[in-house]
Amino acid sequence: MFLYPAFITPSTLTISLYLLTLPAIVIILLVWFIRKMNSIDKTLIEILKELKLSKTDKE
Repeated sequence: MFLYPAFITPSTLTISLYLLTLPAIVIILLVWFIRKMNSIDKTLIEILKELKLSKTDKE
């Protein structure tokens, strides 16, 4: 009794999963990196705003 179609053998399934895993990991890491950079960018913009406000308050 087959649990999966006959053309999908365990070896092709293993190779397919391996080939799909690497791009998925790369995409996940890219998304994480971009979100991290956006977070750092927002923080830097807030710091710059605070510095500009403190500079104008002193004048």
